[in-house]
Amino acid sequence: METGEETDDDVPRLLKRKDIPSKVDGNTNFKNIKAHLSKLEEEPLRGGVKALVWNATKAYNETSFKDALKALKLESAKAAEDIVLQNPRLFYRTIIRMNSRSDVIVNNIAGTFNACIIHVRCKHLIDMLKDIRMTLKEILMLKKAIPHNSESDMCPRIRTILEKKKEEAKNCFPFVSKGAP
Repeated sequence: METGEETDDDVPRLLKRKDIPSKVDGNTNFKNIKAHLSKLEEEPLRGGVKALVWNATKAYNETSFKDALKALKLESAKAAEDIVLQNPRLFYRTIIRMNSRSDVIVNNIAGTFNACIIHVRCKHLIDMLKDIRMTLKEILMLKKAIPHNSESDMCPRIRTILEKKKEEAKNCFPFVSKGAP
């Protein structure tokens, strides 16, 4: 490219680089990874290897990821080793887990923000921004006040979970392990 800009086709080449940040959060996509990298001249991946790297990157399950990795290893062992060295758990579609242990606070705030936009999207821009700001402030202050207003040392939601676990524990029976005296 004459302009010096990188495209999505350059991502597999960039993933092979050793200066990728060691910790990449689960929400990181390829454009964010490219933003962290400085532009160095390297020999780009060509033809079939490039397609195989993309197949491994975009695999939806572990079986197809492993199959794509085997095919890539047959074509280029060095590229397959580079994929494994980059810790695929952090940014490959197959291995990223989207469960409640992801960044819940960010997801909830984004959901709240989207709900605010829906209610005021027919207004003029300045009025819309003011309404969104006020609505977000009200929601966040209300959510912050709930734990502060409770009598307990714990958040009410956590207290509910604890009470549920205590009820479930009543159905458990203790027994002596074989190693006990």
